[in-house]
Amino acid sequence: MMMKPKNEGGNTISPSEACNALLWRIFSFLAHACGVAKNRIPPMAGCSNLSIHFVHINLAQTKAKKESLVDELKKLFEKASILVFVNFHGLSVAKERKLRGEFRKNEIKYKVAKKTLLKRVFDALGLKEVPKLEGEVGVAAGYGEVTEVPRIISQFIKKEKEGLKILGGIYEANFVDDAMIKRLASIPSREILLTQFAFILSQPVASLARALSKVSEKLSANK
Repeated sequence: MMMKPKNEGGNTISPSEACNALLWRIFSFLAHACGVAKNRIPPMAGCSNLSIHFVHINLAQTKAKKESLVDELKKLFEKASILVFVNFHGLSVAKERKLRGEFRKNEIKYKVAKKTLLKRVFDALGLKEVPKLEGEVGVAAGYGEVTEVPRIISQFIKKEKEGLKILGGIYEANFVDDAMIKRLASIPSREILLTQFAFILSQPVASLARALSKVSEKLSANK
């Protein structure tokens, strides 16, 4: 003979009440795991009411997380000197980890977010002309030289040869296509440009010094 379920007081309860009690315990556990305070967990009630309340709490939490992410992205993007959008679909986990390591080493912020959230951020920053971005989108934000982020990404693509594609970016408060990002990547760094400039300036001085030295040698020989 099957034993009928009983409550904590030892009284027999109906199958529907047993179902409610089990569901309440499950929802309480899940709610606690999601960080819901105990006073926000509803008392044991009907299955449908409990489910609706739990879903409502989850939706509220999801909305709050999205708002927090939008604010975080907005702060990161508005301070950046350049943004570069990439499609990382097809990039292996190992290579993505390697890419993130390159960004961290050069103090570049890299964020992955849903395109709907990115659009909200762009709209909030007044970047209305950003087109629909294809694939799985990552955003690299640079805070130094505008050529640094494009150069690092281009070098990574050249080396790895797969899994990453430049989609465009934000340069001087305007959307630019992938061709412009690649042109920026081809510009040498500030240090290299300064070295080249110093070399050019040194050439006439060195030539003059050599000429004066030869004149001095001839004068000495004629004495």
